[in-house]
Formats: sequence, structure tokens, C-alpha cells
Amino acid sequence: MEWRILDAQTRQGIPNATMEVYRSGETVPFVTAFTDADGRARVENLSAGTYRFLATATNYSSDSRTVTLAGNSTVTREWPLYRCCNAALAADFPVVLPLLILVVTSALLGGVLFARIQRNDLLQHVVRQRLYEYLQANPGKHYRAILDELDLAMGTLTYHLNTLERGGYIVSQQDGMYRRFYPAGRRAEVAFFLTAVQQRIVLALKENAGISQVRLADSLAISPSLVNYHLHILAEAGLVRLEPRGRESGCFLVEGPARAP
Repeated sequence: MEWRILDAQTRQGIPNATMEVYRSGETVPFVTAFTDADGRARVENLSAGTYRFLATATNYSSDSRTVTLAGNSTVTREWPLYRCCNAALAADFPVVLPLLILVVTSALLGGVLFARIQRNDLLQHVVRQRLYEYLQANPGKHYRAILDELDLAMGTLTYHLNTLERGGYIVSQQDGMYRRFYPAGRRAEVAFFLTAVQQRIVLALKENAGISQVRLADSLAISPSLVNYHLHILAEAGLVRLEPRGRESGCFLVEGPARAP
């Protein structure tokens, strides 16, 4: 069974939408899938029977559909979702307008409480709670390390990291080739991280202060362009000082706190 979840107005696929599948009469999904960049989500190996599908996406109204499948059938269907409030307004704007005014007024009066409720609901999801607790214990972990250590699918991890960041529970920061994630308010407490290549560069500079980039690349048996890339990251972090010497630069280590990922 394949669905293409798309914007009802633009007809463009909605990426990272969530598709939950329920067996008839059950309230807990037995399969959860996420749409790709074109809005497609596939659920395979469904036996004949009746299933309820629930589609949700950020900034869109959720929707559910019940489908009865025959055995060994392959079905592809489009599923349009409406952006929040657009469907009601399009259906009957004069009738909906007073209701809309009432909703906006209520939101302004109880906005703080509503925001707290919505924010607290984010951690009711078992994956998000597990992810948040992991980052509290391991602030500064990068995407690949989280993916490997929690054994999550890439689409699942991306979706829930984005949800937690939008909800204000976590923040992220680009660190060279890595994007690192922290609980909100903890980023400043975490020291600069060194990659394996950067650790080798630091050790080499401890033994060969002032070495040129070319000689440093030769000694580490890596390309000069890669050495240059990491030296500039280390220089921006205040760990390395580069001194021009004609057509080359001398490389010096500036002692400071750092640790490996």
C-alpha cells in the first residue's frame, strides 16, 4: 500500500509527514512510516483486511481513512492534506469567520497555557522522550552518533529531532562537518569537540610547532585540501594559529580545552 501525501492546494508532496496504520478496532498503530521528499510513504506486506490510516504533518490538519485491502494487492493513492484552518475557510468563509474570531480571541487570552500544554505533549511520544533523555545525558552528540547508538531509522530520527527543536526542548549547532544537538540551555556548557582527523592534527602540531600545511599533510598521509579544511575549523575555534610565510603558512597549536566526540 502506497500513499502520496500532498498539499491540497499546491498538489506538491509533503515530506516528513507521518503515516500510522491501525488494524480494525485497535487504537495503537502497528506500523509507522514517514514520507520521502516527494510525499510518498509505502507500507508493505499488509494482508487482506480493513485498516485505518492516519496522516499527520506539521502545519496541516491531520486526517484518517479506512481502507479494505484484498490479498496480494498493490494500491497507490493520493491523499491531500489541508493547511490548518484553510479547509474550513474555503468551505464557508461567512459562517466560519465569527468562529475564527472566537478562536483567535481565546488563543490570545489563554496563549501561555495553551503553549505549555502543546509543548508538554511533545514528550508524551516514546521516541521523543527517549531521544530527549539521551541528549540530556549526552549533550553535544552529533547526528550519526545518535543514529547509531539509539538504532533509529534516519527518517524517524530527523523527524523527531526537528520536532523537539521546534518545541524548544533542544538546540543544534554546526560543528565542522557535524551537526551537534544539545538540551536547551546546555550548549554553552559543552566544550569544543575534535574529530579523529582534528585529533591527529593537534598531536602533530604538539610535536612539530610551525610545520607547514604541505609537510603536515605528508606526515599524516592525507590530502592538503583536507588538512587545510580542518586547520581553518581549528583556527576559528581558537585552537590553532596560522602564520603566513610567503606562499605557505606555519601552523602552531594554541593550548585550550577540547575533547573527542
